[in-house]
Amino acid sequence: MDKLIEEVEKLRKMGDLDSNSPVHKDFNNYARELGFDVKFSLVRFKRKEENEIIIEFPFLDIFVDSAKNKLKLLIDKKQSYKKGNIKYNEELKEKWNELVDKYNYPKKYKSQHLEIFTNSLERIVLNRLVYLFKDEVKLMAKGMPLKCQPEFVFSSSKPGYNIIFKNQDQLNLFKSKCEPDLKKSIQNLLKEKDTYGYYQEDKVEINYLHRNMESVQKGQLYRED
Repeated sequence: MDKLIEEVEKLRKMGDLDSNSPVHKDFNNYARELGFDVKFSLVRFKRKEENEIIIEFPFLDIFVDSAKNKLKLLIDKKQSYKKGNIKYNEELKEKWNELVDKYNYPKKYKSQHLEIFTNSLERIVLNRLVYLFKDEVKLMAKGMPLKCQPEFVFSSSKPGYNIIFKNQDQLNLFKSKCEPDLKKSIQNLLKEKDTYGYYQEDKVEINYLHRNMESVQKGQLYRED
């Protein structure tokens, strides 16, 4: 199976109910009517302790198609995962509880305190794309002429790659002689491997740095994240 498809299928199986079950299908259709470009949704459970008693309660993840759609539906765009931070939160909660009753699912799936979050499938796929094919990017970098080879290539959750050279002189040489070739090779690889068609050049960063830069020395870009 295609690597990206396999990753998304793993994600779809992380819910407590089948993501293709009637309750999810009806819920997704309702969310679409409200403006959510839903690909699928999952119900899962959180645990918290109250008075030394462990309580489990359900929460919903709505996976919308685009990052733009997710942003549009947030109330506070700086707090992506803040509780109750999506538009139509109460309507969605009411509809979910209604559907749980309609399809006779156990009462544990209902809650007046149901938390609902949105995730962008586009962002998830691009993150996985960058991570899954970072070794190929490293081989591309090693295949460059010796004078242009970086010391390290790290994937980033931006999503993107941080390509790190020994010093400013080596970075300058790379930029003047080899940058277009490596950049084009990376872009072609990601476009070819993106089964879902989300990849565009402006959606994945390719950063060229050297070890003496402050951000690299502090370790902010000198690692995978």
